[in-house]
Parts: sequence; structure tokens; C-alpha cells
Amino acid sequence: MKKEWRKFNPRDPNTHPKDNSRVELKYTDGTQFSGGYLRGHFLQGGVISAASVHLSVRWRYTQ
Repeated sequence: MKKEWRKFNPRDPNTHPKDNSRVELKYTDGTQFSGGYLRGHFLQGGVISAASVHLSVRWRYTQ
């Protein structure tokens, strides 16, 4: 079961997922991807910097 979507603010570490976790990220335009989160970065076939995902608004853990 997937958890609820959470707000993401790149400047607020309290809104970031736990390190080494599987997550889904949802952008404001509705685009979504599944990947991981590690040391301040979203990962999906490479690194998507948390600072560069300003278009994202929500994330959630996956199982």
C-alpha cells in the first residue's frame, strides 16, 4: 500500500524523504516517476538534484 503524497520543499530538510528509500515524485504538470532518494537527491537512471526539482510538489514512499 502506498502512503499519502507529501509536500516537498528543496530548502526544508524536514520535507525530504528518508535516505535510501524508494519514492514516487509528482511534478506540478502531473508527470510522475518512481525512483529512490539518497543523500539529498532523487534517483532515476541518474541523479535528479533535490535543488533542481522545484517543479515537484509532492512525493510519497513506495513499497
